[in-house]
Amino acid sequence: SDEGNCTYSHTCNSGFPRTISNKKVCNNVFDCSDGSDECSQECSNDRLLKITALRYLALLIGIASFLMNSYTILQGSYMFFRSKSKSLQINHFFITLVGTGDWTLGLYL
Repeated sequence: SDEGNCTYSHTCNSGFPRTISNKKVCNNVFDCSDGSDECSQECSNDRLLKITALRYLALLIGIASFLMNSYTILQGSYMFFRSKSKSLQINHFFITLVGTGDWTLGLYL
């Protein structure tokens, strides 16, 4: 059986307690006094992106953010220069500024 080498407990590197249940590993609570149950490679944040569906979802959100905010930046810039009143110009400036921030986030994703 492939379960012959499985253990149902985690051994802390040092400190107290010596072993804890595997259910307490990577749960954002330091159960081992040395923190080895939370500060290990298996608890890294990139483990979520190993799930294929989440990777594609992040990619889809990134592409949608990039496209929609590109439109917002172009439209806001166009309306900024067409606006006659200062208050409308300020409004379009801030819309363009927020769109630029979101656009940058879309590039990151």
